[in-house]
Amino acid sequence: MFEYIRTHQRLMQLLLFIVMLPFLLTFRNFSFNENDNTIAKVGGKSISQAELDHAMTASGAPADARKTVFERLAGEAALEVEARHDHAYPTQVEVGSALLAYEPSLGKMPKEQRDQMLSALAQSQGTSIAGLEANVRSKLIQQHYLGTLQSTASLPSSAAARLFDYLGQSREVQQLLFKTSDYATQVKVSDDMLKAYYDKNLASYQNPEQAKIEYVVFSEDVLAQQVTVSDEDAQKYYKDNVAKQFTSEPQWHLSHILIAVKPEASAADKAAAKEKADKLTAEARKNPAGFAKLAKENSDDPGSADTGGDLGDFSNQPSKSKEGFEPIIAAMQKLKTGEISDPVLTSFGYHVVKVDQAKPAETK
Repeated sequence: MFEYIRTHQRLMQLLLFIVMLPFLLTFRNFSFNENDNTIAKVGGKSISQAELDHAMTASGAPADARKTVFERLAGEAALEVEARHDHAYPTQVEVGSALLAYEPSLGKMPKEQRDQMLSALAQSQGTSIAGLEANVRSKLIQQHYLGTLQSTASLPSSAAARLFDYLGQSREVQQLLFKTSDYATQVKVSDDMLKAYYDKNLASYQNPEQAKIEYVVFSEDVLAQQVTVSDEDAQKYYKDNVAKQFTSEPQWHLSHILIAVKPEASAADKAAAKEKADKLTAEARKNPAGFAKLAKENSDDPGSADTGGDLGDFSNQPSKSKEGFEPIIAAMQKLKTGEISDPVLTSFGYHVVKVDQAKPAETK
């Protein structure tokens, strides 16, 4: 008999599915209810509280079996996710065929009559046609993977015989209850034993750190409604803070030509650099429009030479990014738009500085 089952696995799987299908259709599918609270997600598939509650009711499981029922639902969800990944997810045609296998007469009905019958069946089970199809699809997935595992299994004939023997047998079981209260008086526990147990399990007797916090929320909108500002108050605040909050800083957009010379260079090298800077200053003042060309041809600054010596914007406020440029900042404040400075010495060398644009401070 076992050899027949093993050699006709496909047929036996189909028969098993047909036998189980009436029970499968009693499971109500809650996955279409958007209002259910999700209690777990398995690979992106949600398990709702309502689905777990219904599975408990449908299986007739006691309350303390809730974890077992949940694990079954999680396993089914994992199989469904894996089936999608393996492209083994049942098609609509396969689901429809399984429903027809359950009720062959459905295949002989016109579509409208078949839909009405399925709808009535779904309503009697407290679900929808989509719910019935979802349950069938879930069981087809289980059948696919379990069938794959079964097809790879082998069992010796002697073991198979014993298995069928056991399946045909019954057992009588008696339960004997030992009440702890009957034995409590026989146990002698000393203070030393209690202390030793307590010290060993101290962590289980500790409560987590807690804090009681009280706080007040100050809503900006609510507080604003309680504040009245007179014109005089507003005017006074403006006058007191005009320089800090309502006045923009002056800015200078600069270009330069650098004649590099190190601070530790010889006096002769410094003099030669100064002489070259003086000549470039005179040439730039004769033709300010050609300053960018002079910078490209003569500047030793690799960061700005290619852009005509452009240094960007400067303000008269100290800045970490402008460290070392303090002499240039001091010189630029004496110049107007288009003017060119005398050579300015910094730790980098001599700079011929041109103010491309000077923006004065503006008060709002």
